[in-house]
Amino acid sequence: MPYRPRRRVASLTRLLGEHARRIGDSNRGGVTRTPIVTAYRQEALRCAMLIERGGRASLKALRATGLVPSAPRILQRDVYGWFRRLERATYGLTERAHRDLGRFAAPNGLPDARVGATIQS
Repeated sequence: MPYRPRRRVASLTRLLGEHARRIGDSNRGGVTRTPIVTAYRQEALRCAMLIERGGRASLKALRATGLVPSAPRILQRDVYGWFRRLERATYGLTERAHRDLGRFAAPNGLPDARVGATIQS
């Protein structure tokens, strides 16, 4: 029987899941010292853009848009230091978020933005 390497199901599933959640390709090749835009960062950027539109947003309103299904987890973990809790389940943006939005955000606004999706805080 010829040798066949084992399939790495867990890592393959993670890799394909990451690829499926990404929208477009915002990473430029050949650039060093620049953070990579992952699917998680794209989702965090969508949350930040939605909050920026109204100045503040509740978790319920973000969830209602359907653009970021994991919005509560992203806002509560705050990996990039972008979100500031204003009151219970209501978030605003930090100064760092405003700087990074200009650096990472797509110039044409929110990807996958639905026509009727609005934020009510």
